Amino acid sequence: MRDGEPCSHVGCLSHISHPCESCGRIAGKNVITIDDEFKVGYEVTFPGGNTDKIKNITNGIYQLEGELFLYKFELEELKERLNKGVKYE
Repeated sequence: MRDGEPCSHVGCLSHISHPCESCGRIAGKNVITIDDEFKVGYEVTFPGGNTDKIKNITNGIYQLEGELFLYKFELEELKERLNKGVKYE
């Protein structure tokens, strides 16, 4: 399927906040997933305990539900800080 073309699911092109149940695309466009860990729906935890979820991935930029944009290296750094118990002051 080309970007912008719906799949067989009636609401395919209406899915803008989550992937279509049938084809897995968002708004009829393929979502680029760099790896299996950081994907749409992955819950990001920040030092201090606040959490957010990835809602979209475009060209390696991760958009969270709270509208924050992060790169993969930033997600990996957050995970590493939490694993080491590092907290922001």
